[in-house]
Amino acid sequence: MRIENAINEIRGHQKSEVRSQETQKKRPAGKGDSFDLSPAAKTLNTSSADQVRQDRIEQTKQRTRNGFYNQPEVLKAIADAIIHSGAVDQVVEETRSIRSVTEKLGEVPDLRDNKVVEVRERVERGFYDLPVIREQIADKVGTALTG
Repeated sequence: MRIENAINEIRGHQKSEVRSQETQKKRPAGKGDSFDLSPAAKTLNTSSADQVRQDRIEQTKQRTRNGFYNQPEVLKAIADAIIHSGAVDQVVEETRSIRSVTEKLGEVPDLRDNKVVEVRERVERGFYDLPVIREQIADKVGTALTG
């Protein structure tokens, strides 16, 4: 099988191409690049492959119009195929990590709420009215302000 240069047919041969052709004529037969197609490759019809692909596209469009892909079992099968394909492994792992951390955070008591309740009870009992406590508070505030 020979592949001809279509540009040369349109523009005509250039000088270097003419020289190249003359050189090729002088070479002994069988030298240079060549290839052979297998019998299977020779029978391959790419237009039939294109038609099969086009048929699949039309089938998919028809299924979409008919709501085939909205069925719960089909949605589950598609989701399972995506998950098991490995395409979303990183996202799945990150989601598991986030879920685990969120669950652990839910188990931690909110310490600020406990402190607020404790301080309110002390205020109601008059704890902060005691002279010793007022002096301690003043010292801590002074230290915080002056460094």
